[in-house]
Amino acid sequence: MRSASDDAAAAAKVAADAASAAQRQQDIHNGTISLSGSYQVGVGVQPGTFVPDGRMTNCYWETLGSTGSTIDNAFILSALRAEVVILSTDYSFSSRGCGGWKRVGM
Repeated sequence: MRSASDDAAAAAKVAADAASAAQRQQDIHNGTISLSGSYQVGVGVQPGTFVPDGRMTNCYWETLGSTGSTIDNAFILSALRAEVVILSTDYSFSSRGCGGWKRVGM
């Protein structure tokens, strides 16, 4: 039998997932990536050149091909500036610990 705390935790997860989905849709519209995670090119992120919107510490990013092969990647311990070019031929882009990214040259 589920407890009230189980129901509250499930409701909080649904609300957080909905907020995350709404943020991703706003990001696509604005040409930004504000959350760590994986994004399919052309669906979750559009091709283009992206730079971080703040200081990066312990950041890892990668672009992948449709077979899962790494096309480009970097682990950045600390930096004030970096640049990622996401091509229309890339399948996905992932980043962890990088903070947000903003598209430049739109």
